[in-house]
Amino acid sequence: LADYLSGREEALDEALRLHASSRERLPCAQALYAAIFEVTGRPERILDLACGFNPLYLGAQGYRVTGYDVHKGAVELINEWANACSWSVRALCADLLGENAFERADLALMMKLLPVLEQQKKGAGVRLLAEIPAAWRAVTFPLRTLGGRSVGMEKHYSDWMEANVPEGLTLHSRLIVDNELIYLFKEDC
Repeated sequence: LADYLSGREEALDEALRLHASSRERLPCAQALYAAIFEVTGRPERILDLACGFNPLYLGAQGYRVTGYDVHKGAVELINEWANACSWSVRALCADLLGENAFERADLALMMKLLPVLEQQKKGAGVRLLAEIPAAWRAVTFPLRTLGGRSVGMEKHYSDWMEANVPEGLTLHSRLIVDNELIYLFKEDC
């Protein structure tokens, strides 16, 4: 943080690489968000669920973000950076399997989250997707294993997601950027 504040911009990327999900997404982050925002428009307010360090990336780009993560250390780090940099970013500690009161947003990010929730409690990911108070929801899935293998994940996740679209949402777009399958849902009016 001190290096970043002193003008060494690459210090942000170094910090983002400390978190596995943020490190994995960093090379394609610009293309991923460009693809999402091309469909949704530039969001004024973003909810980032199971955020990791992603709010730091978005905050540096000028986005207003509220991140939710179960890891207290990640939440504290995000808030420290956001305060020091005067970004419109804050993070809250939350267990997404429990009851949460989320603020209304233009876009909710659920990056590689649904499979994790569904493993812990069947139906939890779809329930959360349905309940998030956001005009748009971006749900992503991995296309490769952590070891880099493609083992039919695109078909598996596509079949599952398309069979489990919650009532009140319309599946607007299906995109692939790098090794991430992205579904964009629009809230029905």
